Amino acid sequence: MRLLRLALDALRVDRRRTATTLAGIAVGAASVCLTVAVAESVSASSDAFYDRLRPDVLTVGPDPSAEGGARPLDPQAVTMVRGVPGVELAAATVSTRSIVPVASGPVAVAVVGTDPDYFGLYDLEFQDGRPFSEADAGRLVCVVGSALSREMGVGRRRARVIGRPCAVVGVLAPSGTAAQDRALYIDRGALADDAGWRGAEVRIHARVREGADLDAVESGVLGAVRRSARLRPEVDAGVEVQGPGAVRRETRRLRLGVLWAGLFVTGLAVAVSMIGVANVMYASVEARVFEIGVRRAIGATRRGVVLQLAAEAGAMGLGGSVAGVAAAMAVASALGLTIPLGASAAAVAMGAVGGLCAGLMPALRAGRVPPVEALRIGHPVAG
Repeated sequence: MRLLRLALDALRVDRRRTATTLAGIAVGAASVCLTVAVAESVSASSDAFYDRLRPDVLTVGPDPSAEGGARPLDPQAVTMVRGVPGVELAAATVSTRSIVPVASGPVAVAVVGTDPDYFGLYDLEFQDGRPFSEADAGRLVCVVGSALSREMGVGRRRARVIGRPCAVVGVLAPSGTAAQDRALYIDRGALADDAGWRGAEVRIHARVREGADLDAVESGVLGAVRRSARLRPEVDAGVEVQGPGAVRRETRRLRLGVLWAGLFVTGLAVAVSMIGVANVMYASVEARVFEIGVRRAIGATRRGVVLQLAAEAGAMGLGGSVAGVAAAMAVASALGLTIPLGASAAAVAMGAVGGLCAGLMPALRAGRVPPVEALRIGHPVAG
């Protein structure tokens, strides 16, 4: 306790230098915590989305890794996919974006053109109204997500999509994901030839019947897409078939890469702050040579001097990291993010240990100062 008190008293001598160093450490610790918080938020959001997907649904889309490049899908291929043995339901989606008027003004939202089977395929729940059906053929009708419905205004039953009026027949139940809650689903057939769909991404979704061989169905779906495009067997289709599990694994791999990249950048900030601690401690040793000489002359041991200076560095690291974690928690709370307890503890421990390590060399150097020489000439001489 006495050692810590001496260390804190020494840090108060040059408050400006100490405050600058503490601020650097705090920025590093806060950066680490916020990076982890953002990664956790994205992970939880995407996992919630994938958890809502059925594990028996296959998705066919362009394959950017194909030798001949990705091939755009024809949404009419869904007709042939429906005939594949083992396929229970199938629907095509054509995704684009459009400006939709809401209560606060025009906003850009995701617009998904699809078939009536899509809602049953994913067992989507409705909080109001119904999905569009075959009976709506020839009418421009749409279904909106819960968040978009609130933005449009209570009781509003018309929207304007791709420059045309659309009757809202249903509102989806909240899912907790912006991808669904702020989306607008429209009958694909009603706008099949509309210029707004040109260049839009097409995907085909197929639900596998219970008890069917998943691999056989996947092969059959890919074959149906190839036949629809009139491709010869030796020609690369340029499309891929994925289930939710494969998509989830790929998304997690990408998220992990982004997380490590973020931690690398923030780690550099922490390293720079630790260099600052080391510089402060070296400067402190230079400025306090006479003090150290006096302490050694009246009986202080080399070990005691080293421990005091190491305690100063550790206190700076601990104090800066605690301040950084507190600031990160305040920012995360304002942004609706959550910092894992483990990340907070790791940031504090990293700051304390990093500060201690950064101050170790200056502390050892101070311990080697011969007391007589320090008192005589007022600067350190290596022992």
